[in-house]
Amino acid sequence: MECPKCSSTNFKLDRVSQEFTIGEKTCVVEGILAQVCGDCGEVLIGKEGNQYIDQEVSAFQNEGYLNRSSIIMDQKGIKAARLGEVLGLTRQRANAMIGMDVEVKIKNALSIAAILQEPVESIYSYRAIVEQDGKYYLAPLSQLLKLER
Repeated sequence: MECPKCSSTNFKLDRVSQEFTIGEKTCVVEGILAQVCGDCGEVLIGKEGNQYIDQEVSAFQNEGYLNRSSIIMDQKGIKAARLGEVLGLTRQRANAMIGMDVEVKIKNALSIAAILQEPVESIYSYRAIVEQDGKYYLAPLSQLLKLER
């Protein structure tokens, strides 16, 4: 791999942060896996890093809620039509449930988790959005637990 900025091949794998404007808010996505040029600091983000960014931006757009069911279904080769069939739903309703458009009832969330053979918390999660110095961050679960004390 060659740096597009300085032509160096001196890269290291690191985690970086990037800012995104969502609505009128500056939201910071932290912990993005990237290759960083050791000579000029240029950051190159690959497929895994971009998928992570998409997931975090989705959480910001959905007030901290994240639904990973479509990602897991893609990884396992399960189609929405099959999920709908097993749950007794139309394909359209199943598609809505795996998207962020609709709130998923707990019984459906548990059924989807069982079908996907994944713990429900690996599919559905919530992280508070916290403001610090005019920027917004997704709080890690450990920080949420400290806030409750």
